[in-house]
Amino acid sequence: MDRREFLKNIALLSTGASLVGCVNTRSPLSTQPLQVDPAEEDVLATMFEQLTNSGGAELECLTCSPIGSKKRGRAELSEGEEYRTRIPKLDSSLSETLKQRVKYWQLDLDDKPLPYWADNQNQPDYYFFSKHYSNEYEKFELNNDVLKVLAERNSFAFADVRDVRIIGLRGCELDDQSLMSDWQLSHRLRVVKPDHKNRRCLIGVWRPQSGEIRLFSASTVPQASNMFASLASQGSTCSLLPTGLYRYRLGIHNAKRRPQPGALRIDEKYVVLRTTTDLKYDVFSKHDYWTRGSYHNIHSATNGVGAIKFDSSGCQVIRGSYNSARTLGTNEWAIFQKSAGLVSDDGTAFAAEKPGEGTYEYMLLTAAEAALAYHSSSDFNETYYPLRHGSSGERVLKMREFLYSNHPVVVGKKPPRPTDNFDWWTSFAVLQQHKISDAKEYISTIWNT
Repeated sequence: MDRREFLKNIALLSTGASLVGCVNTRSPLSTQPLQVDPAEEDVLATMFEQLTNSGGAELECLTCSPIGSKKRGRAELSEGEEYRTRIPKLDSSLSETLKQRVKYWQLDLDDKPLPYWADNQNQPDYYFFSKHYSNEYEKFELNNDVLKVLAERNSFAFADVRDVRIIGLRGCELDDQSLMSDWQLSHRLRVVKPDHKNRRCLIGVWRPQSGEIRLFSASTVPQASNMFASLASQGSTCSLLPTGLYRYRLGIHNAKRRPQPGALRIDEKYVVLRTTTDLKYDVFSKHDYWTRGSYHNIHSATNGVGAIKFDSSGCQVIRGSYNSARTLGTNEWAIFQKSAGLVSDDGTAFAAEKPGEGTYEYMLLTAAEAALAYHSSSDFNETYYPLRHGSSGERVLKMREFLYSNHPVVVGKKPPRPTDNFDWWTSFAVLQQHKISDAKEYISTIWNT
């Protein structure tokens, strides 16, 4: 195989660690032949070389099988002695603290790991952009045109059963730092670095027909104390939801303990990233790993008291709470519910939708790429064609055909016939492609010829 052919394979599977891959319109995912600029070759080679080590544990960690909720919570984890011995034991004092269930925010600074948002090159949703786009914009405007460009370039095909779409922007604030906005055709926003202590994201309602958008202070990442508690079970109860397009259904969040009626429950299978030894999600850490996700719903975040600004183990949460009877939402959450059509005028939740019949769609992206879309730089216009969860169409079909032929077994079973939908199986297959055992030797051989 020559150098050019190898680069075609790299471009085809550039989703790698982040489950997000920008594919140039000249890539093999289109009908036109690949034409790689010589200056790009080293960048692509370095990218692929790093991706082969990405995603945490080895291939066995992707072979997930369902396990009982009593054993490990509501997650699918990898089994096998090889996996368990790879995760280092926690510090003895930290392990004892976890056993005593001491609240994270009550610990002395020296006694607890600190939450940290990994640098862009190690972040699952930022890795590709940090490598390919030199321009970073702090401020931008969000409007109907920007959202449509982002959806089109990501190959998102909306069903639009509802007259609204739910949107999320990771790492974003309203420019005036207010807690919510009115319905507007355009919003002035600021790109910020997400963290696990404060709400530094926005979730909104988008009316594509009129172009109106309403935004709310939110978080799309887990909260530090929940991440800390999850270390006791090797990260099984807390995880980071990758960007993408997801289907949701109207329902009740946390129905058995503290019910939140008029919430949105995720209504499909998907993949998440988990951390086992620290409070950081890093795709290049040997101790972070990908599994199936569960219960990454959209609900209220609480109003925040003291150090706890929001409550989430991976759910997408909006500032607000409920009344004492747990029947009506409060604060910004209540306004979001009405704006999205989750409740009636008096705040009473509409009837829940059945599993598999969800009619809401949630487009979660980063503010960094929304800013690039607004400023419309030439490199962005030429190269921004991501494939991620929820993408569909001919490019996805071609990628899945490649994956199907190269991976007869994924997640412990024979893969489904190729379709044009980037689903949870595709996510695992992409990760597995970049974990082939001889990848390093293979790359070295090709690159030295």
